[in-house]
Amino acid sequence: MDSPAGGPLPGAGGPAMHVGMVTANVRARGFYDRLGLQVIPVLDPGPFTHLGRPTAGPGESRPGENRPGWACADSGAR
Repeated sequence: MDSPAGGPLPGAGGPAMHVGMVTANVRARGFYDRLGLQVIPVLDPGPFTHLGRPTAGPGESRPGENRPGWACADSGAR
């Protein structure tokens, strides 16, 4: 997946990425699921779903692996 600037996400320097989407948008959810994004629990998401994944490079954590500390700060989950 590329960043909006056109480069790969790992090159952006962040350990993970996240998106927020309207939960009712099932087509968008299918797209994000195919990219390997997972639900990030938040305390009060309202009508939104928050998804994320690590941007690790080769030999590092991959989407779907437990990566401590990448949940939202307000989720209460670590």
